[in-house]
Amino acid sequence: MHGGGNGTPEIYETWRNLGGGKNARVVLIPTANNPGEDVAPVINGLKHVFDVQDVAVLDTKDRAKANSAQFVAPLKQATFVFIDGGRQWRLTDAYLNTKVVHELRNVLKRGGVIAGSSAGASVLASYLVRVTPKVQRLSWRKVTSVVLAF
Repeated sequence: MHGGGNGTPEIYETWRNLGGGKNARVVLIPTANNPGEDVAPVINGLKHVFDVQDVAVLDTKDRAKANSAQFVAPLKQATFVFIDGGRQWRLTDAYLNTKVVHELRNVLKRGGVIAGSSAGASVLASYLVRVTPKVQRLSWRKVTSVVLAF
């Protein structure tokens, strides 16, 4: 994982090597992004890094959809998952305790890689920090089964 912004050639080479190279099955989860944000640059970047033609995109705010077999199907074959940055709470609100979390853990069990940037990296932790927009105070939230907190 990296903290935010653009990665380095060394990071991309590591992702490529660990994530399956030209045989990678790549999934992008851009749910943390601002609504309407263009994810094409991220998709194109992942295609370039892995030299693949397709990147599956999983994006929903609907927890019922996140729990559907059809939605998580790309994760069952994934060798590399990238969770993009934005607001980490969008990720936890959509995916916490759903089939998405279960299948992300299975990616790791199969030897796959999960990487994230900014919110996509922080959501891999067991504690998340948030300033609430209405109250404007810092709050800590212990999340025992967030996307990948083990």
